[in-house]
Amino acid sequence: MKKRMGIFVALLCCFLLAVNVWADDGCGQKPDYATDYYMIVECAEGGVDIYDGADFSANKLNEELIPNGTALHITGEKTGEDNSHWVYVQHRSMYGYVPSDHLKPVTVGEAAASEYRTYNGVDVEFDVTVRAEGGQVSLSKGPGDQFGKRRQSLENGTIAHITQYVETSPGIAWGKTSVDGVQGWIDLTRDTDYAENKAAISLVEKTGIAAGVTSVPEPTVTPELTVIPEPTVTPEPTAAAEPTITAKPTETLEPTATAEPAEETEASLTEEVKEVSGENAKEENGKNHIIWIIVILVLLAAGLAVFFVRKKNKNL
Repeated sequence: MKKRMGIFVALLCCFLLAVNVWADDGCGQKPDYATDYYMIVECAEGGVDIYDGADFSANKLNEELIPNGTALHITGEKTGEDNSHWVYVQHRSMYGYVPSDHLKPVTVGEAAASEYRTYNGVDVEFDVTVRAEGGQVSLSKGPGDQFGKRRQSLENGTIAHITQYVETSPGIAWGKTSVDGVQGWIDLTRDTDYAENKAAISLVEKTGIAAGVTSVPEPTVTPELTVIPEPTVTPEPTAAAEPTITAKPTETLEPTATAEPAEETEASLTEEVKEVSGENAKEENGKNHIIWIIVILVLLAAGLAVFFVRKKNKNL
């Protein structure tokens, strides 16, 4: 009896574990139809949760919110019991449902760029050696397993030059490289010897910058560049106003002060005015003489008239 009870309990535990794994694999509720596109999280609350079913009462698979900007690969869609729209997604190693009204559709390139920014990716310059379990590793379209694979792959032993680095979750780092001119991402901690590079790991943990980076230290030397206020304090060039004080050449008003000829012209003008006024005076004097002559003639005429009148009266 005790053996049967123990067997029953063991079977029950195995069943419960199987149900949890089954739900996490996305088999708890099958999507209504399959899809293949990408979306990023955009929620006013700062992130979303992922559930094992298309319902808020379903089991939540994540411990912390999936933050805004995180890229999700949408592989299916489903309508909830309340007619709400849910999408079936892959996020890291979890498969589940997220309400679509908190997501924004994007291209795969935009999704990869958003994932890179959201998790504080940095530009780097260092090399790693490929050491994949299957003998080669295919380039991913973005920094994460949720992104699809490219045709290009790297064989074991290949030296991959990494130009971008991002840690998508604690202990999992992705690096961007290129094969035959095609760019893609590889899991540095799983498929390369990066984890063995203790110096690079310690550098990343301390500064957030991978080993070999050359571009970042230059901008960090910006404190010296910020001392640009000293050159901008260009009072000295502005003091060039002294040469611009060309008042001395402008004091050459002395030659322009040709007022002397102007005074001559004024004198000559006054002389001309005097001459004209003299001529006018002569003309006025002449007119006065004529007037006197006329007056005299009138008086003579009047005297003659009186003389002849008196003489005529005497004759009568």
